[in-house]
Amino acid sequence: MQQEQIDSFLPIEMGIVSKQPTNYFCKTLTGSDTSTHGGFFVPHRAAEKVFPPLDFTQQPPAQELIARDLHDVESKFGTSFEVRRRE
Repeated sequence: MQQEQIDSFLPIEMGIVSKQPTNYFCKTLTGSDTSTHGGFFVPHRAAEKVFPPLDFTQQPPAQELIARDLHDVESKFGTSFEVRRRE
């Protein structure tokens, strides 16, 4: 089983039923998930279920997301599509 499949999961896979119509995933970030440019990688299956569809008319496909945490603090994130090849 791949490390990504072991370390990341969607709540529905744990049998958790959300009271809110919210999509999210949990993953312990490691050094290999991050980049020197302040980004981090999200598993493809989680990104498809959690994030809105990217606009592929842009090159590269990207968008800005705004998230609000439990303390009502707003954070802005940029998302983009990048294929990471496995060797």
